[in-house]
Amino acid sequence: MIRDVMTSKFHQPAPTSPGSPVTWLRKLKRQHSRGGPATADVPCGDCNACCYEMSVFLEPDEVEQYRSVPEVGEGGAEPRPRLERNEDESCVYLDDEGACSIYDKRPRLCRNFDCRPLAFCGIRVEHKEKLNRGLDHWDLTPRSAEDREVLLALDLCRKLFTGVDLQGDVASAMFFSMLDDARPLARATLKKDRAAAAQMENALVRKWSSRMTDAGAKRRIGE
Repeated sequence: MIRDVMTSKFHQPAPTSPGSPVTWLRKLKRQHSRGGPATADVPCGDCNACCYEMSVFLEPDEVEQYRSVPEVGEGGAEPRPRLERNEDESCVYLDDEGACSIYDKRPRLCRNFDCRPLAFCGIRVEHKEKLNRGLDHWDLTPRSAEDREVLLALDLCRKLFTGVDLQGDVASAMFFSMLDDARPLARATLKKDRAAAAQMENALVRKWSSRMTDAGAKRRIGE
């Protein structure tokens, strides 16, 4: 019974819009151009999927503020302190209703986490069932022609490089990096110009395959 009560804190999120991917990109580029860190302003609604299964690592100045445990780093790296989790993999700071009890004072990683890049790229994370259910709740219906083009370009990137072994956040970062090159392919695809699309697809693969392979190799070395 205790297990059932703990598990019930997970909120099955209702479908909602993540906002325009084009607007999100413009905001991100403005933040980078000003030299400041990217800040998340995610319309989560009642979704608490990221409060499960996630390793919320703490900065050195945060360790004394929270209940933490050491987590062994990849490749034998030094253990890093992360927020403690319950037996059901939920954060220990979720209250009885499944809401964050320290929301106004939550760690920086929680404040800056944004799952929408994964959703925009159509990426699902291995062994993160609840996070993936949270990603599934985003309604990605494009609101404009430009949104449609961007979402299609990201989807094409994912399909072209689906065999490359990358973590979800690394994969989404790579797909956004190649977005400018993928958008002409998306436009040709939308126009059903098969000859142009095939030519652009080949050019995209030639330019980016080695970079994607290198990123995958770095991940395996770090494991």
